Amino acid sequence: PTVMRFIRALRRLERRGEIDGLLELFTPDCELVRGSEGVHLFGRPGLYRFWKDHTEAFDRVDTRFGRILHYQEVAILEW
Repeated sequence: PTVMRFIRALRRLERRGEIDGLLELFTPDCELVRGSEGVHLFGRPGLYRFWKDHTEAFDRVDTRFGRILHYQEVAILEW
């Protein structure tokens, strides 16, 4: 259920620029780590920055998921 909510929210961001649906899926004190870049972003402001940067890096974004694995409290989405 949460995985599908994430996918739907991501599609709304990509198609209509609506970011609120994604932000609502995370707690206010969330932490996002871009390990390859050594960047740590905190809270919804950091999350907002991440998704804005992600979508603005492309002229058009249409995420395709190659594999979705979900077991209990863990989910892996390949794209």
